[in-house]
This record gives sequence, C-alpha cells and structure tokens, in this order.
Amino acid sequence: MARLLLAVLALVWAAPVAAQSSYPPGIDPAARAAATDAANTAASALATAQSACQPMAAIPPVEVPGGTTGSGGNCRLANAANNRISRTGVFSYGTDGRVLCGGSTTCTWDTPLPAGAASYPLFYTPVGRAATCSVASTTNTGFTGMVCTQPNLSIALAGSSVLTVGLTPGQVFALSLPGTQANQ
Repeated sequence: MARLLLAVLALVWAAPVAAQSSYPPGIDPAARAAATDAANTAASALATAQSACQPMAAIPPVEVPGGTTGSGGNCRLANAANNRISRTGVFSYGTDGRVLCGGSTTCTWDTPLPAGAASYPLFYTPVGRAATCSVASTTNTGFTGMVCTQPNLSIALAGSSVLTVGLTPGQVFALSLPGTQANQ
C-alpha cells in the first residue's frame, strides 16, 4: 500500500504545472472566458453608473435665498418640475396694457420660489410692440399689477384733428428669481 501511495505522489510531482492548474473536467475554458467577459462588462457598467450624476435628496444651499455655495457633484432632484432658482412665463396683455391671469391682475407660479429672500425681482422682455412694462409687486408666489405701454402713434387728419392709435395687444416674457440670485 505504501508503494502505491508513493507511486501516485511521484506521478503528481512529475506532472507539468499546467496540468495541475487546469480546469476541472466539467468547466469549458470558452465558457469561463465568456463569464469573465460578462463580469468585466458588469463591473464597467457599475463604475459608469457610480460616476454619473446622482439625484439630490435636498435643495442645495446655493439655491436657497441667502445660501452659500454647496459642495459635491450631485445633480438636481429628479422630480423637479421647475428650476428651483427662477420662474419664467409668457403673459398676454390687452388693449389696456394690463396682464391678466385667469381674469385677475395677480399671476402665480405653478410652484413658488424658495421663500426667504428680501425681494423677488421680475425681469421682462416684451414680445409684441410694447415698449415698457411695470409691475406693482412681486413675491415668491408670483406678481401683481403688471401693465405694459407702448408709444402712442398720432396721425393728423388734414391738419384739423389728431387720431391717437391705442395699444396693440401683445405678450411679455417674464423671469422672476430671488434677489439673492439676481445679484450673483
């Protein structure tokens, strides 16, 4: 029996190293290579996903009125319907120059701006023929009393009377944001 054991050990010691490290009979080397490739592809996909912008769980400090510049590379919330630091819209005015929202002179944003700023400036660009617009008041929820005007066009009729043409209805593009963002 000792001779048999010694003969088996001699064969194992004499076998080439490659033969000793070969795969067990049930595993095909091509299948093992395919599994290794799949594992490498999965690891690469995971690394790409981890390096991508991750949605934030809270509003970053720089976007809060009076806030400071935040740190980190995360992106905005995935469910943010509006840019959190501004609101925009196109509003119509009639021949009297008043901007009405649902029949009211008060227009509101779908989602309010962050509260806490001392002011909420409203910037505007007339789309129609209006030359200037003004607004009575603004808050984080919207604005009230926007009126647009345009230069009057006077036409002299045979030198005896003057016809003044009124305001042509048009539109105005408005941008509102917290005062802390407007000066940065």
